[in-house]
Amino acid sequence: ANAAIQSGFGSALKELIQFGLFGLMFIAIAQLNGTRKNARSFFLVFFAALIVLSLINAGWHLAHGITSGWKALDDQKITHSIVVVLAGIWLAFNWQTSSSTKRGLGIFLILLAIVLMLMAGERKAWGAAVIGMIVTFAVLAPLQSPAELSKRVVTLACALIAIGGAAALIAPQVPYLSKQFSSLANFADLLLFTDSEEWSSGAETLSNTGRLFGIQMSTFFYHENPVFGIGPGNYIKTIRGMNIDDVFQKGAHNELLRIAAELGNVGLMLYAVLYVTVLSRMIRVFAVLRQLEPHHLLLLVTGASLLGYGFFINVFLAGGGLNTYFYILPSALIYSIPVRAYTTSSRSSPRKMIHYAA
Repeated sequence: ANAAIQSGFGSALKELIQFGLFGLMFIAIAQLNGTRKNARSFFLVFFAALIVLSLINAGWHLAHGITSGWKALDDQKITHSIVVVLAGIWLAFNWQTSSSTKRGLGIFLILLAIVLMLMAGERKAWGAAVIGMIVTFAVLAPLQSPAELSKRVVTLACALIAIGGAAALIAPQVPYLSKQFSSLANFADLLLFTDSEEWSSGAETLSNTGRLFGIQMSTFFYHENPVFGIGPGNYIKTIRGMNIDDVFQKGAHNELLRIAAELGNVGLMLYAVLYVTVLSRMIRVFAVLRQLEPHHLLLLVTGASLLGYGFFINVFLAGGGLNTYFYILPSALIYSIPVRAYTTSSRSSPRKMIHYAA
């Protein structure tokens, strides 16, 4: 309705079609993943497909002589970081019950994905991967004994420190990475410690200049139209209609700002309701965590990790179906777990992580 009134019939139709397609995807995943075979198949196919996309992205850029900053194929730039999260999940589920060859393969995949992720240079994906790994650990933590848990805390902390240290050592040798770290520090400094009127003069890179301008404009549009916003898709239309440099003609800095600008407080409220609804479902699943079958635990861990990953990505990415995908897919995975079957079941014996080979 908002799109039809403020953006036109074509925009409304596009929104309706996208809504319908995501609705069908949610229903299909939520309904079909309940069995062990389907859950395993979904995870493995999803994991394998993302590995292929990640390798295609890296291979295409390397074939064109681009050794860093792999962003020419657009959204494929974040596949490397999702592979990091999925490889971590795969490794966690196979660590205690699988052969050394399988564990070695998992370690190789996660290390390869981390290298490719750093070379892709997508900074929001770095943070999202860390969030995804932390959520994976947090969901599985209650299933560990105190001794196992403390060992895994140390392992995770050491892994994150090692990755950060390796990136810091490599960065000076790779100009693109060095620039990314410097630009990130500059953006944080301007955002946190500098008056907004001085942002443009203090930005070290064109990307930061564009992002800061996006924050200013989306905030302006929100204050001008706080209830319903300016209408879906109208942010970028308005920006591109202005006589300004190309570096400023980009989408809003992130999905929250885009929703605030285009859909106002009503849109922000609906966005919050989506997450509250999914989190309430997760709380119900956590209540029966120790009773979950292995495949349902796999769905929970994957869904929760991707939900955390996607929320972080959406804080730095806006303007496309990918934003919606990052909460619809994990929500569907979480809703595919039949909570009622567990709450009405008489089974109450706790299970251990060692039984949960994926």
